[in-house]
Amino acid sequence: FGTTSDDGVKIYINNTLNLDVWNTTLPNSVFGTSIALTAGQIIPVSYEYREIGGGASTQFLVKTTDGAV
Repeated sequence: FGTTSDDGVKIYINNTLNLDVWNTTLPNSVFGTSIALTAGQIIPVSYEYREIGGGASTQFLVKTTDGAV
């Protein structure tokens, strides 16, 4: 899981912090640690976004095992 955003983002997967770029501006896509998932398994996902100023932009990204986003 990852993000392309301007300003801060935190992503929690299964209640565990997976990506923390809270105090930065993000010029590129950033991804957290890979997580193995099982088809049909339900897990909580939380996405926190912080806007510091100016325009607001954020995307939540998912990368598949073959590297496609």
